[in-house]
Amino acid sequence: MSIILLGLVNYHFNFNCKILADQIRKYNKQTAKARSWDDIEEDFIKWFNGVYKENIAKLIQSIKSSGLTDRLYAYTSMDKLVVSIYDPIEWNREALHITFDSGSQILCKTFPRRRIY
Repeated sequence: MSIILLGLVNYHFNFNCKILADQIRKYNKQTAKARSWDDIEEDFIKWFNGVYKENIAKLIQSIKSSGLTDRLYAYTSMDKLVVSIYDPIEWNREALHITFDSGSQILCKTFPRRRIY
């Protein structure tokens, strides 16, 4: 009985390792080149009739005044600010996605869905 159980555990482990190895081989980086903080700020101020002037634009101004512009990189995706410590930015790994919910007037920070490798 223990030999059969050990065989099933070994089969299950090998099967899962194969799935993980396949996922790692199939993974394609999706990167974006960082933009300058000044360009990003300008875009958020003029987009959507100034909706982002008092929220995301202020966040960008805080980052610029803190001196972190040399250590943080960002780009925009419509109304989303994506911040990372790497350039180019791999948007679905180690990047912070920041959006503004105009209905509730709240800045929302989300992380990409975590992948299992």
